Amino acid sequence: MAPAVCLGFGTMPIEEYYNYINQFDDGTILNIATEGPYYPNLRTIVINLVRIMGTVHYTLTTRISQEEMDRFNRVLPRLDSAHQDYPDFRQQITDWRRCRRKLITTAESSAAELDVNFCIITITRLIGSCFELLNSLDSDTNQGIRFIATEFASNLSLTFAVITETMFQLVPHIGCVSLICSFAEMLRSKTIINRIIKTMKEDREKFEFLNKWFTDTKVLDDYVTRLFPHRIDLNILMGIEETLTNLSNDQKIFAAVLLSNIKNNTRLFKDARFLSKNFHFCRCSAAKEWYKRMIVCEYPTDQEQAMETFGNELMELQTFSFNLGPIMEIGIFNLKALKLPRSILSGLHSVVFLYCYRGLENGFKHPYSDNLRKIARNSQSFLNTMENIRLRDL
Repeated sequence: MAPAVCLGFGTMPIEEYYNYINQFDDGTILNIATEGPYYPNLRTIVINLVRIMGTVHYTLTTRISQEEMDRFNRVLPRLDSAHQDYPDFRQQITDWRRCRRKLITTAESSAAELDVNFCIITITRLIGSCFELLNSLDSDTNQGIRFIATEFASNLSLTFAVITETMFQLVPHIGCVSLICSFAEMLRSKTIINRIIKTMKEDREKFEFLNKWFTDTKVLDDYVTRLFPHRIDLNILMGIEETLTNLSNDQKIFAAVLLSNIKNNTRLFKDARFLSKNFHFCRCSAAKEWYKRMIVCEYPTDQEQAMETFGNELMELQTFSFNLGPIMEIGIFNLKALKLPRSILSGLHSVVFLYCYRGLENGFKHPYSDNLRKIARNSQSFLNTMENIRLRDL
């Protein structure tokens, strides 16, 4: 357990400081550094240190070199100018949530819609490719295939024979169904992708205000890092919020800086210069703003990664290109005007047929539907993070 403060009447403040601080041996300090916010008697230690520092910090400041003090005093005013007030921050998150939920719903439904369209159009294009392939064959070959197919169907039933014969009669007239399907797929896919792009842009614009808050928070944290030997540990901050609930913000900030630094260097526990700067920092208004932000937000780098991922996904959709099927169909249609030999046209239609067949084998999925599902998953993950921030006390 930590030593108690036991001082007689007439003790000078600076003597009180040294009497108290020197009661902590190396083993006790190491335990405090190791256990951090969960050290059993930490609350008493923090209260005593802050109280004592309030009486001696001006005296201890003289132990700091003028150059070091000048650096410290140059950074402190920057803390106040490094952030803006965001009185309606929680409401801004609430407004942005509507856009994000719309994006998630749109991405999921669009992915399913792309898959359904792809399945229907691929099957139709597969049938159309068969017709085009038969139509591109020479007359004798066509008649031979027609005879074999009709005879096989007649062995099954008269109805199958009639259907087969009718299909062969319609071959010259409905072969262009593949071309029609290709245009339909291109138009519909482009419409769906444009809808997603529009929703993502709306989400991004709405998030701009919140993004400034995250940027300010990162700048503020960077300035705080310059004040002390070691960066403040976010896990220690969260631990303090969990265990030192009855302390004031000044005391919590003092504890966060103290524990984060002695975790890396236990000698700082008795360093008068460090303790004096810590006390001076914990009382300024910018420190309270920094602490308030750090305990409610996931670390700013999480937000940076999420926005970078979001930007990459948006860029990828904006460079959307159609799959090979429609492009091949349109290309073959244009080549017909060149009066190419039937053998070449047959080969091209065979390629389209195989491509469509492979598409069905791969699970009836549009090439971009998985991209949209990924956008929905990533968007939901970041929405959950922001929801946690909204529900905390800003």
